[in-house]
Amino acid sequence: AMQSELKILNTPDGTGPAPCALTCSGVTDYNDWTDSGEFPGRALTSVSMSGCGFVSTPTVTTSSEGDTDFSWCPAVTNRHIDKSSFWAYTTEDMSASQAKSIRCRVHWVATGFVS
Repeated sequence: AMQSELKILNTPDGTGPAPCALTCSGVTDYNDWTDSGEFPGRALTSVSMSGCGFVSTPTVTTSSEGDTDFSWCPAVTNRHIDKSSFWAYTTEDMSASQAKSIRCRVHWVATGFVS
């Protein structure tokens, strides 16, 4: 059994045993942006958390970061979160090609339970 000093008070799917708590994180590739059909004018990127091994929906926090000197990447909001993936959408109008050109990446941290 995995041992952890992480304490999770709650998640979208409730709670689990403390020894099974896990924090998992990653960064998306800036080439993975696509234009949103659900929210026209916005870009989205799909984020896989399957390597984390969550057994229920974790709590997910994101931030955006660009890799150019003169452009700012917009904030992102998370939708369609489940135990293995989520989608991050730009909160301002931006096409996928714009997000790619200024090299916007999403940094994410997920906290949840594993078996």
